[in-house]
Amino acid sequence: MESITSKFFEGIYEDNISMDESTDSFYLSGIEDASSLSIGGVFVMDFQKRCLPVVSHRDIFLCGHPFEQAAQSGYDFFRETVYADDLPLFIKIHRTILKSEYIIDEEQQSQIKYFYFTIRVKDHPQLYSKSNYLMLCHKIKPVFIKGKIRYGLCFITISRMLTPGNLRVYFNNRKAEEYSFNINTWIKYETEPLNDKEIEILRLAKRGFKEHEIADQLYITYGRLRNIISNIYQKLDVHTIEQAVIHASNHLMLFNSKQ
Repeated sequence: MESITSKFFEGIYEDNISMDESTDSFYLSGIEDASSLSIGGVFVMDFQKRCLPVVSHRDIFLCGHPFEQAAQSGYDFFRETVYADDLPLFIKIHRTILKSEYIIDEEQQSQIKYFYFTIRVKDHPQLYSKSNYLMLCHKIKPVFIKGKIRYGLCFITISRMLTPGNLRVYFNNRKAEEYSFNINTWIKYETEPLNDKEIEILRLAKRGFKEHEIADQLYITYGRLRNIISNIYQKLDVHTIEQAVIHASNHLMLFNSKQ
């Protein structure tokens, strides 16, 4: 069976960069310690050594497989977890990221906040569910050394998206672009912004307040609240307040400054 690693990297960054092993160890140990604080999955992709030097013990990434298997298998572990129909797309997404102008152009590297995409994982334990997959969103923060991408710091959470793909890049200036696989290029990505009242409603929902409690907090009627929430659903293309909170959080719409 062909290695996933070879499919990821064929013709991409064949040259190596000089590495300070002590600095590497310090950097990775810090990430490993911090990963224990995440409620989602966290792992690190080492694009030079082509392995997964850090893998959190969160089952959202392991999908029921033992931690040791992920640590030993490296990229080939994705064959065990990624939904079979999505595996070619999963590989294509990573190759697209590694070949993008934002990775190659040193002037643009510092502007990248993270890459985002959705993919399905299989065989994930789901009690009382008929579904045989779980949709996850991946955020990959690239780390560069001497102008070359070295690491991908990856965070995984459950996604409200219905389809896999949705490859986007978010920048520090709050702009974003989405990759079109139909025309093989990045295009401007925009969503209708939330106003202050809508943001406050989602912030309160994120904190666990129920709808009647949110209305009380904002000194508005329940009917008025429902109208605002309905408008949020239309803007974000979601159907529940939980989906709205997840979507707005994943797309930096709740707590970032407006500058």
